[in-house]
Amino acid sequence: MLAAAQATFAGIGCSPTLVDSLACFGIDRPMEVQELAWQLLRDTDQDTAIIAEAGSGKTLAYLLPLVDKLLIEHVRAR
Repeated sequence: MLAAAQATFAGIGCSPTLVDSLACFGIDRPMEVQELAWQLLRDTDQDTAIIAEAGSGKTLAYLLPLVDKLLIEHVRAR
């Protein structure tokens, strides 16, 4: 796994649409918690808890895999 400072959203598996959307908000690199949680949350439907300090990026760690799945399903439905 790449170090968090080196990782990119594309590199951890985010869809190009999500990468572009994040870039519009100036978000171009995942925080460590987002990188570590990505595969687990993207590939499972199990309940998951992330424990990390405030401001570590937990909210996006939970939301990004969900949004990515929704974007992919939207594209498939077209």
